Amino acid sequence: MAVIGRRRSDFVPADLDFEKLELEGHKRAISHYYEECWKDYRYFWLNRSNLAMHFGYWDESVTTHSQSLVRTNEVMADWADIRPGERVLDAGCGVGGSSMWLAENRGAVTVGVTITADQVMRARRYARERGLSEVCTFYNRDYRDTGFEDASFDVVWACESAAHAPDQSEFLREAFRVLKPGGRLMSRDLYVRRPAANDYERSLMETWQAAWALPNLPTHERFMEMAEECGFVVGRHMDVTSTAVRSGRRLYRMSMAVLPLETLLVKAGIRNETQHKNLTGPIAGWRGHQLGLWRAAHTLSRKPAS
Repeated sequence: MAVIGRRRSDFVPADLDFEKLELEGHKRAISHYYEECWKDYRYFWLNRSNLAMHFGYWDESVTTHSQSLVRTNEVMADWADIRPGERVLDAGCGVGGSSMWLAENRGAVTVGVTITADQVMRARRYARERGLSEVCTFYNRDYRDTGFEDASFDVVWACESAAHAPDQSEFLREAFRVLKPGGRLMSRDLYVRRPAANDYERSLMETWQAAWALPNLPTHERFMEMAEECGFVVGRHMDVTSTAVRSGRRLYRMSMAVLPLETLLVKAGIRNETQHKNLTGPIAGWRGHQLGLWRAAHTLSRKPAS
């Protein structure tokens, strides 16, 4: 009974890795988010043609939401100059929308990885239905530790996925490792534009990032610095916020429209807290955009040829 004065560490195994436990908890949070919110994406965002879980790219060629999602793939593929037969690692592939688009429209051979087992199951089924199983494969793996051989890919594709990593340099190091000399990293993501100036701004960003499991968004400038520290040569990069805001506004308006009913469904136990945050998060995110707190950007980096 004499436990007074003993430290917490006295009850914990000396070899317990708290950093690893925290990381595993974060991975479970990401998987839980996508599993619980799949129906939101399925019925209110993507369709069976695009299977896209990212923001759209709105320019003069686009007239509909669905077209904007496909246009994101087109612009990224053009930037990366993806050619027939090239092997592409889709890092954080979701349900395989970009992977299958690249195979069908650019002749790429794609390998998708995601830590969400449910997404792997769906992606494999969609690939079979499209007759793409030979050129589109999917694995339940972490893009920070893929297990693939060194220098085995021509392109690493990261469409709004690196933002889930607590330390994006871990993703960048793995991308550098698996790329062939001269290979390209094509990334599109969300970044902090400026620090929050007050409690209200901090609350908006924390609410949004917690809802979507975005633990530690860097600035775009810091992301490019990390890429260079990992050995990449950063080439073309661009702020594409203006092309993505219509997607953010669409999410905001949809969320606001259904929030009263959603609140009742949560109280009735029909919707859970994770699903509820998938509505309140975009509301906070849009208000944060209006205050200039975050941006979207494309970045094309290259592994040196020698």
